[in-house]
Amino acid sequence: MSQAILISVIAGLIFLAIAVAFIRHQSLKTKLEIKQGLTAIVEVRDLVVLVQKHRGWSAALANGDTNVNRKIIELNQNIKNKNSELEKKYTLYQYDRWQAYIEHWQRLSFNSFSLSANDNFKQHTQLVGCMLYLLEDIAQHYSLTEELAEKSQTDKMMWRDLLHLSEFVGQARALGTGMATLHSSDRVERNKLIYLRHQITELGEEIYQKLAERGLDTEQSTVVANASKQTRYLCSAMEHELIETNKIVLDRDIYFNLATKTIESVNLIFDSELKRIQAHFLD
Repeated sequence: MSQAILISVIAGLIFLAIAVAFIRHQSLKTKLEIKQGLTAIVEVRDLVVLVQKHRGWSAALANGDTNVNRKIIELNQNIKNKNSELEKKYTLYQYDRWQAYIEHWQRLSFNSFSLSANDNFKQHTQLVGCMLYLLEDIAQHYSLTEELAEKSQTDKMMWRDLLHLSEFVGQARALGTGMATLHSSDRVERNKLIYLRHQITELGEEIYQKLAERGLDTEQSTVVANASKQTRYLCSAMEHELIETNKIVLDRDIYFNLATKTIESVNLIFDSELKRIQAHFLD
C-alpha cells in the first residue's frame, strides 16, 4: 500500500471516528434535553395544580367563607416559593408567557381577598390558560413538539386533551365550591356548570376510549379505570347535587375533595404517558 493510500485510509478512519463521536454526542444531548424537558413539564404542571387549587378556595372566600383564609395564605406562599424555584431551575424568564404569568399572579394574589366571585373565577381561569400555553412553549423549546410530531395522534393528544380535561374539572371545582358554600346558585352559574359537565363527560370518554384502544398494561389500565370512575362520580354530583336540585345541600368540602381526586386521577394518566414517552426516547 502506497503512502498516499495509507494516509487517505487513516484520514478516512479519523473522519469516521469524529463523525461517530459527533452523532453520539448529539444523541446524548438530545436525550438530555428530552429528559430535562419532560421534568420541566411535570414541575410546571404541578404549579398549575396549585393555582387551580387557589382558584377553588378563593371561590369559597369570594362567597363569604372566611374559614379558608389560612388555606389561601399557605397556597400563596407555596406558589411564590415554587415560582422562584422553577424560574431559577429552568430559566423560565426567557418565555414571554412566564413573564405574563408572574405579572398576572402577583396582581391576583394581592387582590384575591377582595375580588368578586365572578372576577375571581375569570382572573384565575385566564391565568391557568396562560400556563397551559406555557407548557406548549416549554415542549417546543426542548424539541418535544418535533419528537411527538412523528408519533401517533394518541400520543399528541396527551399534551392538550389531558391538560384541558384537568382544567375543565378545575373550573367545575371552583364554580361548584362557590355554589356549595352559598347552598344556592343563579342561572348563569348553573349554565356554566352544565357546559363544564358536558365538556368533562365528552372529552373524558374520548380520552379513555382512545387509550383503551391503544392497548394498556395492567398498571396503565388501573390508572385509566380509576380516572374514568372518578370522572363519572364527579359528573353525577354536578348534575344531581348542584344543577338539577332546587336546594343545594352538598357539603362544600366533600365536593371540593371529589373534584380534587378527579384532577389527581387525570394527572396520573398524564404522568404515566410522560413515563412511557420518556422510556421510548431514552432507551
